[in-house]
Amino acid sequence: MKHPTRRQATQTLVLTSNIERTWKIYEHCSQAYPSVTIAVIPGRYDAGPADITIASVRSLANKEMLKKFDPSAHKLVMIDEANYAVAAQHQAVLDHFGVLNMHEGSLGQNPVLVGFTATMGRSDGQSLGKVFDHIAFHR
Repeated sequence: MKHPTRRQATQTLVLTSNIERTWKIYEHCSQAYPSVTIAVIPGRYDAGPADITIASVRSLANKEMLKKFDPSAHKLVMIDEANYAVAAQHQAVLDHFGVLNMHEGSLGQNPVLVGFTATMGRSDGQSLGKVFDHIAFHR
């Protein structure tokens, strides 16, 4: 199977921390982008790959489910509540998509990683710098 180049990659993955957030983001995306296919995990993935897949990390971290996703088909991985990005389940998913430990030679080959959070700090002291290069906006 020929892997798509980054320019051909068209799919977006949105990672959420729980099922309630998953469905809230689904409602927003379906209104904002009515012409694209949207899959929700757990839930509506039986139809196959979608333009946008919205998944709770817990359901996607299952190795059998994760195998269904071709990282090279994804142009973007977004994390809702990015303060959880350093957790083990998040790390497993991000590793599958090749967005961890990126080096200069891999730029443009892997999906772009973007995270959003209202909580910049973690009570366990782990740094979000383990996952994200820099903060683009802080209020």
